[in-house]
This record gives sequence, C-alpha cells and structure tokens, in this order.
Amino acid sequence: MAFSSEVKQLDSGGRLGGDCYELRWQDTVGGGIPCYMARNFGVKSASLIDLRGDWRASDVSGHARAGWGMLRNTAGKGIAVLVTGDAGVWKLQIGTADTWAQPGSFVKTVSGITTIDAGEWYTIHIKCEVTEDKAVTVTAEILTIDDPEDVVTLAEATCTLNVERDDFCGFYGADEQTGGTQTARYDGPTVSASGSIAEVVETTATAYVVTFNNDLGQEGPPSLPSKTKLRSDGAEATVTMPTTAPAEYGIVSKNLYRAVTGATGTVFVLVAAEIALATATYVDALDDAEIANNDILESDEWDLPPDDLEGIIALPNGIMAGFRRNQLCLSEANRPHAWPVRYRKPVDTDIVAIANIDNTIVIGTKSFVYTATGNTPGSYSMSKPGEPQACVSKRGMVYLTDVGVVFPSPDGFMVCAGSAGQVSNLTSSMFTKRQWQALHPESIICAVHDGVLFFWCDGPNPDSGYALDIQKDGFGLIRLSHHASAVHVDPLTDALYLVLDANSEPTDVLLPEASTAPAVNGKKIYEFDAGSGSLVFRWRGKLNLMPYPVTFEIAQVRAPSYANIVLRVYGDGALIHERVLTNIREFVLPAFDTYDTVELELIGTTTVRTVQVAEDVQELA
Repeated sequence: MAFSSEVKQLDSGGRLGGDCYELRWQDTVGGGIPCYMARNFGVKSASLIDLRGDWRASDVSGHARAGWGMLRNTAGKGIAVLVTGDAGVWKLQIGTADTWAQPGSFVKTVSGITTIDAGEWYTIHIKCEVTEDKAVTVTAEILTIDDPEDVVTLAEATCTLNVERDDFCGFYGADEQTGGTQTARYDGPTVSASGSIAEVVETTATAYVVTFNNDLGQEGPPSLPSKTKLRSDGAEATVTMPTTAPAEYGIVSKNLYRAVTGATGTVFVLVAAEIALATATYVDALDDAEIANNDILESDEWDLPPDDLEGIIALPNGIMAGFRRNQLCLSEANRPHAWPVRYRKPVDTDIVAIANIDNTIVIGTKSFVYTATGNTPGSYSMSKPGEPQACVSKRGMVYLTDVGVVFPSPDGFMVCAGSAGQVSNLTSSMFTKRQWQALHPESIICAVHDGVLFFWCDGPNPDSGYALDIQKDGFGLIRLSHHASAVHVDPLTDALYLVLDANSEPTDVLLPEASTAPAVNGKKIYEFDAGSGSLVFRWRGKLNLMPYPVTFEIAQVRAPSYANIVLRVYGDGALIHERVLTNIREFVLPAFDTYDTVELELIGTTTVRTVQVAEDVQELA
C-alpha cells in the first residue's frame, strides 16, 4: 500500500504536558487512505459519554482530515466526528462510519471554519447520549483555547444517529491528495461516562488456543495463543482455526479454548469441543458465565514422547515411565500420550534398563543404581542406594517375586529391593567372578515364571541357560539344555514362551525312550513345559567327600514311575555302576574297591524323589 503512517506517544510534548500523541501520515498516490489509532480509554457502556481533548493541526494545506470518534468495534464501524480541511477551509462533520476512514453519510455538516491555523491548539468536545429509543444523540464542538478567559466556539453541531456504539475511542487522519506529509497532535484525551444501559458491559482482553484430538480420544498440547483480542463479554468473536494436522497422529477433531481471567488468575476455558478438523472458523458468542463450569485446559505443558524414548513400563498409579540417554521420563497420570518436559529426571550416566516395584522405579545405569519414588509425576524424587554396580544387559532386568528387581552386573546378579533397601549380589555363593564373566553377562536375557528366574547367555557355549529358584524349598540353580533368543511370559495363560536357537538335550543309549525334542532354528516359538512329551534331564549331584575310604554296596531310587530313568554312580571320578531303573527295589552295587569321593547322576524324563547309596541295606531310609 502506497500510504505511510505513524502514531507515536510524545513525552510531555503536548500543550498540557500529559498524554500527547502525534499522528503523521503521507499519501503517495491519493485516495484518502486513513491513518488512525483506536484506543480504549476505559469507558463502560453508559447512557452518556463525554469525550474531550486538545487538537493541533500542524499542516492545514491540501485535503486533510483529522478527528475524533466513537467506534462500535475495532473494524471501525460506528460514529464518526471529523474535522476536514480543503485548502485551508475546514468543516465539522458528524455521521455514521462504514469504516473509520470513510463515513458512509454525513448527517450533519458545519462548513466555513476558516479560522483554524496551523500550530494553534483547539479543543474538540464530543458528547454521545443514548435516547429512549436507543438512538445516539451526538453533540460536537470545536473551541479556541488561546485565551482561557475568552473561549470562542468555532463550530458546533448536534444530530441523532441510529447506530450501535461501544467503549472504544480514537483519533485519525487522512490525506486525499498525492504527496505532502500531514501531522496532527492530540493532548490530554479524557473520557467520562454516567448513567447505565440495561447492564454494564466491560471490554476485556482475551486470546484463544486450539488443541487436536486423535481417534483414540486423546487431546494434544495447545497451539500458540492467538493475538490478543478486545471483546465485551458475550460479544461475537470469529476465530480462525487450522484445518490440517500431521497424518501420523490420527487427528479427527479439535477443541477451542478462551482465556478467562478470574480471582485466581488467567486460565484457558473450553469454549467448544470435538470441532470437526475441516471446520475453518468458529463464532464465539458465549459470555464468561456460560463457560464458567467448562473444563480448564490441562494440556498446556503436554509434549509428545521423545523420539528416542525406550524401555516404557506402566506403573500402578497410572503413570508411564521410560528413558532416553541419561533421563528418566514420566507421563501425565492416565495420559500415556502426554510426556511433559518438566517430568524428566536426569542421572549421572546413560540408563540401560528400568523396572518397578509398585510405584518405585529401579533405574539401572552404566554406573550406579538409582530409584525414583512418588505418587504423582510431579512428586517423584530420586535416590542412589547401595554401592556402584552397573547394569550390563537391557534385557536382563526383571522383577523377581518377593525378592526385588534383579539385573546382571559385572559381578553377578544384583538385587535392589526398593528405595529403602541396599543393592546386594544374589549369586555370590553360586558363581565366582571368573565363572560369571565366562557367561558373558552383557548377553543375558531373563524371564520370571512361577517365581523362578530363567536366564540365558551366549557363553561359554551357545546353549547356556539356567533356572534359579531361591524360594523356600526351591531347587536352587540348575543348568538348562537349551538357549533362547527371545522370551515372553503370558500372564493370561501363565505360560513361558521361548524362541529356541540351540538345544543340547541329553541323550543316552541306555534310556528306554529317546528324546523327542524337535530341531530348533531360532524361528519357531515353543511353550516351556507343555505338551505330552518331557525334556530329558541330566542331574549330577554334589561331590561327596567321605570321612574315610568307603565301599557303597546298596542303592535305591524312589520315583512315581520308572519308565525312563538311568542311574550312574561314580567313585573318585570313575564310573562304578550304571543301571536302567525299573522299580523301587534296592539293588547291589559292585564292591571291588574303596573310594574317597562319591557322585550320583540321573538321566531321564521321569520325576525322581530320592536317590540313596549305603554300605548296608539297613541304612536305607
């Protein structure tokens, strides 16, 4: 637009030394494009408004307008009171305004004001009084103020207009010729009001935000606030909203909120919910009382989960937890899609895995174990129990019933019982550090099924797997004959599922029934301890150190069935006897020599309750 304008407030630059504004404009192409500034001087809707201010035309040449007016809205429609000049001949005009710059018709005009001089100050005085039929009677006058004792009225006019009005006042200028710069100054603008029309309407500043809803009914974070809008309570405001959203989030609708200021501050209150995504505009005509009980925007700080978030777990208090690099991240309670930045808790090194005990989160890092405890996401606090023990396997951290969270460290399986407990080594009596390191603990994957800790590792053989049962009357630590590359425990069926990539199930030529285990290839899923067949086990008891050289002559095995069992007895490491068992009856062992150590080995698929060897049959229980 080839029209330049500037409005600025001058510091004590007016005749009275008060609020003084300078309005400067230049029309480079002609056509009377306006320069104006509307300002709310704090007037409430009333039956009488009195507007007064001092005005000085700095340049009276050419075709210029400068004036005051009452505006119905910020679009400029309402009442116009103008002082217009044409080559030094000035007029006072009153009329309706289609825009602030161009009145649609002048109802009253007083012509021939020729005494206005550039650089002199004049008072413009306007009254607007509402009549019984809601019309507005406008009285305007221009006064000279050079001599306070001799105030002369240059021009005055009164007329009645059937227009709406509001509490905005302003001043403006326009130039209807090409070239030249026009300036005008306004000093000490004051507005007073009295009376009342039905109800007092106060104009307030407000803004709007929009949130998106996805096809799961989840609400996202708000948009940036709109530009501040001045509106009377209940007055219509047309809000333009976005009609597109990222396709990957499944956005189907949006919510509109309006800023409302109350005794406790300013909040965004729901105006309309579930607006169709394709709807471009919404007309808000609700007053504050109508939305007083609506929902307050709760997603102000909600953020998308980080792109690199991992290890997500669900806590019983409705909070989701995950981690990224060295940060523990928490979601809003019962809002799994909302992950505020202020709920992130940093630790000193990168996090490897997390697990929980009730609402307490155990955090395994590359150095220490941390715990985080709280009831709401904003109340979680961090602690660092125990000595430094790194978690070396992401898939190795699990919760072991009645024990705590266990995870593989460089020294063994560590256990953390919660924020108040210490971190201790669960397997210190089962593995030396050298034996444990030989398992390659960084490769361990774990699962807990029926209170038993199952774990598999890559070394020293590809079929390394173990089951650890430390429950009362548990079987302790046993070696498994297979290796799993993936595991899952289904709580609905209480079943352990495995993807097997290696199997070294024992075979023995003496067994009446050979192994029926299928060949594994790392692609099929198997259920542990299911089906009609049974895994062939190999059990070798501890090395029994005898107090003196002995010769065991009698043995007995008790079992519910003897369909598929082989017993082997070793003395000083050499095989003494092997036998396929068929019944509960005791049997004789070869008595060729004495030995200082004894070992017993069972192979089969049948459950064995006891195995005994003795020097005399009367010693058998």
